[in-house]
Amino acid sequence: MGKLKQYHNSAWETRAQGSGSGGGGTSFDTDFSVLQSTTKSIATTTTTKLDTFDTVVIDTNTEWDAVNLYWVCKTAGTYIVSAAYALNGGSTGYRAIYVYVDGVDIQNRSISPGASASPSIVCKTALTVGQYVEIYGRHSQGSDLVTLIGVPAYRWDIWRIK
Repeated sequence: MGKLKQYHNSAWETRAQGSGSGGGGTSFDTDFSVLQSTTKSIATTTTTKLDTFDTVVIDTNTEWDAVNLYWVCKTAGTYIVSAAYALNGGSTGYRAIYVYVDGVDIQNRSISPGASASPSIVCKTALTVGQYVEIYGRHSQGSDLVTLIGVPAYRWDIWRIK
């Protein structure tokens, strides 16, 4: 099927090799990655769609909806969704990231402020054909914060694992 890759140090690196059906390993036939092209202002305590994830790096199954800025499932199965973003400044409140499917929060994670202001998430979910995935952010800084761009770690990836 394919290789699981991760964008790291300005290059794609192989992380795992699918062994195809019947081989006892995992196969990856959906490989999707998108980066942010512009910053996004997030108002304090407001869950906000990170619609600045709009620069497609790879989309092997043509599942990116460039109009609505979300990923649409074309093959039912189990998927891994991974996403991360960063916010500028601020030393108070939490930072959070959400995975939404069909407009509903299915998984979220928050972190305390400090040296790392980059919330990230990895989750596994079953999807059916036509379901769509979006990434949202939120914080409680007390004033608006802006997302950062230009760092490859701030990305959104999806792989079908079975």
